[in-house]
Amino acid sequence: MSQEKSTIPGNHQQVPLKVLAIGSAYEDTILYVDKFPPEDGKQRAQRVEKRRGGNAGNTLTVLSQFPLTQGYFMASMASKDASA
Repeated sequence: MSQEKSTIPGNHQQVPLKVLAIGSAYEDTILYVDKFPPEDGKQRAQRVEKRRGGNAGNTLTVLSQFPLTQGYFMASMASKDASA
């Protein structure tokens, strides 16, 4: 039985990983409070932060931390008047 040796060429050229993420574009609103309010209670937020959201966008954000990764995002966008 003969053994085959695999040879790996020494001059690899790394190619970018292209990722297309298809999903919805969202705007997340994060409210910061001192403590969790009681049930049916009201509490004023200490700070408000808005950032992009949605599974596809969040996934591309994480993947962008890897070298040679190119992220592409596809989503249908409604008019600003159509938002809830």
